[in-house]
Amino acid sequence: MYATFYIFFLILIIIVSLILSSSKKEHFLSNTIELNNLTLKPLRFKSYSSISNEFLKALSSYISIIEDTKTPEFQIIPKSLAMYDYLNGAKSLRLVSNIYETYFTMITNKDSQVYTYDDILMKPGLTIYYLEPEMSRLMQLLFPKLKAKYIDRLPNKLPPGDIYCYWETEYSIKLQSLAKNNKFLIIQMPKTDEVYNMIQISYPNLVPDKYDISLQNSINTERVIYTLRDTISIFTVDSVEDYRVYSLIKTIFNHIINIRTNVKSEQAKYILEYLRPENLIEIAIVPYHRGVEKYFRELEIYTNKPEAICVNTISTIPCQPKKLFDNRFRMILYGSNG
Repeated sequence: MYATFYIFFLILIIIVSLILSSSKKEHFLSNTIELNNLTLKPLRFKSYSSISNEFLKALSSYISIIEDTKTPEFQIIPKSLAMYDYLNGAKSLRLVSNIYETYFTMITNKDSQVYTYDDILMKPGLTIYYLEPEMSRLMQLLFPKLKAKYIDRLPNKLPPGDIYCYWETEYSIKLQSLAKNNKFLIIQMPKTDEVYNMIQISYPNLVPDKYDISLQNSINTERVIYTLRDTISIFTVDSVEDYRVYSLIKTIFNHIINIRTNVKSEQAKYILEYLRPENLIEIAIVPYHRGVEKYFRELEIYTNKPEAICVNTISTIPCQPKKLFDNRFRMILYGSNG
């Protein structure tokens, strides 16, 4: 009788333990998730551009991805635009990873006699065209008194008096063919801080920078111009399951070198040189998704953030100086401190 009671008591303990363990609020199916396309439903992506599409195609060799423009889980967009949305109420936005850098660029026909941003403001008859629909709010900020229109591609010829705005990485190849029919100028942004300070109130990630335009076939006398630099990044929302975001960031890190080298076009290979572990994470206003944070904890690496900004993540991560952070990445991904 005692033996029967003892067995019944053990079974009862096991059942209670199972119930208690299953009731814990765990975001993940297990500590280690197998990145298997058969068990992980395809990640739904909305891509921003041709370079992003090449990145996703290379990434899809390692994890299942489908295009979904209506109900995407992940979007690849300029970080400045995502920050603008987050600061203006889209608090469910979450950062996953940076991919590459880009530059805000303005071009015009050489006969327009427009060389700088200030020249544009002095000519109210000009028409501004922008080539990405997400740039509409930025156009209103930069050119409040001018007419700005969206178009989906650069024309074969640039009429004098028109200004075309775009992200440099997406159209550098197009400009090489465009240069055969046109003599075009790349317009300089100001070298003073006044305009940049105005921009960064709404778009903190748009920072003043210089870039080499010698390969753009423009007729600018300068090799380097002043402009705005941005980062193209992957974003998601808080409601996306943690294990799906975790699987994505883990796949990117595990195959980062192959992804960077397996894109087809030379333009993408050049641009995606930015896709290195030490560039994937930086100080950002938009918090990281929990799935990203979990992966960083597993690697025992921490976000490069000053103490005051660490609390901006959903669950606070300890901070480390940038040098230690970068070296830790290299040790994990490359097997050395170099």
